[in-house]
Amino acid sequence: MKILITSSPWLGGSGTVGIRLAEELAKKHQVFFLSFDFPSSENVGSKNLVFYSLTTFSYALFSYPLYTESLAEKMFDLVKKNDIDIIHAHYSLVFGTSAILAKRFLKNQGKEIPVIVTMHGTDAMGFDPTDGEHYEFDNLNSFLVEEADHVSTASSYMYDFVMRKYGREDKMSIIPNFIDTKKYENSSSESYESRNLLVHISNFRKVKRPILVEKAFKRLYEKGETEKLRFLFVGDGPLREDVENYVSEQGLPNVTFTGKKNEEEIIEILKKSRAIFLSSEFENFPLVLLEAMAMGVPQIATYVGGIKDVIDDVRTGYLIDSSGDIPSKMAEAFVVLNKKNNWTKMSLASIERSKKFDSALVIDKYENLYKKELLAVSLRKDEVI
Repeated sequence: MKILITSSPWLGGSGTVGIRLAEELAKKHQVFFLSFDFPSSENVGSKNLVFYSLTTFSYALFSYPLYTESLAEKMFDLVKKNDIDIIHAHYSLVFGTSAILAKRFLKNQGKEIPVIVTMHGTDAMGFDPTDGEHYEFDNLNSFLVEEADHVSTASSYMYDFVMRKYGREDKMSIIPNFIDTKKYENSSSESYESRNLLVHISNFRKVKRPILVEKAFKRLYEKGETEKLRFLFVGDGPLREDVENYVSEQGLPNVTFTGKKNEEEIIEILKKSRAIFLSSEFENFPLVLLEAMAMGVPQIATYVGGIKDVIDDVRTGYLIDSSGDIPSKMAEAFVVLNKKNNWTKMSLASIERSKKFDSALVIDKYENLYKKELLAVSLRKDEVI
């Protein structure tokens, strides 16, 4: 198959899924990856994977680049020039919209091509800027669900949400996010004693509520549960300064902010982590928890969105009720988890559970979906003939 994938070019969330899916599919298929920048990828030189960076333009009439229009135009050109079989857009906004526009352009030229749209969370549910009102795109998403050949989500929560809001059970499926578990096999055997980090990894946006993790760390420090342990915040974003100010005001020791880290650096951090904390208001299917799980790091996270599809409560970590005093609940969960026998069981169970989301298993689901949609196009052509 010749597959065109379009997504954010940045590692994190939908971008990570789009880039990693392109890399995995390129082991067997010809894959074209299109975005508004070149992604960081170890497979840039792969003969079966070609990256295209979109060139946008400025025009005096508009105060912003014409991403959607330019992306749709480029998709049209790539499909025509390379006889591409299928388009897969990750994130309905911009990428999904552009893919549906390109589909319409191509149909006018006599070429029918299936379009898969994967909804990743905020694209379907709306999002909050750092300051300002909540934005939703209900009318656009309703249109995209109708126009796409298939819509996938990574979690049961997102599937139920999209079904309730936009319908169309006949063209929807759940395909979970994935990791290459082989990449972590030699990095998950660190002992309980050698793991001295309690870590939070996020983009420090409002929805991640990083200040709650810092308050949980404060509770643990006050309980005397953090002897020989260090608190680590990995990532960057609009709320990082607020969390740093809180740390300074409270005089908490052993807290480090690392800023953004690449994949290899995060693996090294998780290798030394005793637990990972995530206090989000919403998550679809957080890859960071899956990566931690593959490294044998027990997880403590709020019971929201699709997190329950990742964490096996009490077995691999703890799901925290998102009402009431979340920091205290997180601290109490860690006190139990931190007993060596409990930690060892959870660490081993985490490694085992991560195998359920191995890339080899999940990529098969995507390939089967593509084949199904290509067959449907072929059958429609036969009916016309």
